[in-house]
Amino acid sequence: MPPGYRRELAGLDGVYRAARAMDVTPLCAAVERWADRPMVMVGSGGSFSTATLAAGLHESATGQLARAATPLEVISKENRDAGLVCFSASGRNRDIITAFRIAATREMEPLSALVLAEHPPLEKLGTRFSYADVVCMAHRLFRDGFLAVASLAGSSMLLVRAYRAVFGGSDRDLPESLAELIQQATSFAGLEDIRAEADRVMQGRGYVSVLYSGVAPVWWTSPIFWPQGG
Repeated sequence: MPPGYRRELAGLDGVYRAARAMDVTPLCAAVERWADRPMVMVGSGGSFSTATLAAGLHESATGQLARAATPLEVISKENRDAGLVCFSASGRNRDIITAFRIAATREMEPLSALVLAEHPPLEKLGTRFSYADVVCMAHRLFRDGFLAVASLAGSSMLLVRAYRAVFGGSDRDLPESLAELIQQATSFAGLEDIRAEADRVMQGRGYVSVLYSGVAPVWWTSPIFWPQGG
């Protein structure tokens, strides 16, 4: 693995701890507005994983329908009967900004965005619509390298904390480190254990095919994410 990749992965524990310590009150206020509505969670590239997590959190916590979507789906399919949230590390992505603007003109409510940057263009756009809110939660450790894993880990942790806070959870029973989280939610001891297993699987192979179903994995029902059983 290239040294730069190793450094990015090694920095994830700091990202986790930073996201665990931040004040999520503004994000909690947004989650409360989403609570009684079906939601479209929008992400582009790496942030689509954040959108998928958000959709799962929303359905499990509220009982409302939610789905992850790309900006292109939002642009090409008109939907006025749901709220919408855009996820972006920088708040500068053209496709995300376009999806947010189109959702606003369709008056999709609630309309929100979670951005891990200070004063992004998406925030300025949000001020033009009284029913929209853009939550900016910047931290120096959320800045991405080539792998773009810092923003994914940071936004995921912030979302888990916000949904837990709104629906009766507590930060006190969250693991203090990423290694503890991995140990409690999976069968691995930490990132190095995952890397070692990946090396073993890849040894002597030019490529690997990964098959999976849409059924939630075992870790999804862990008390780490759902202190009251989801």
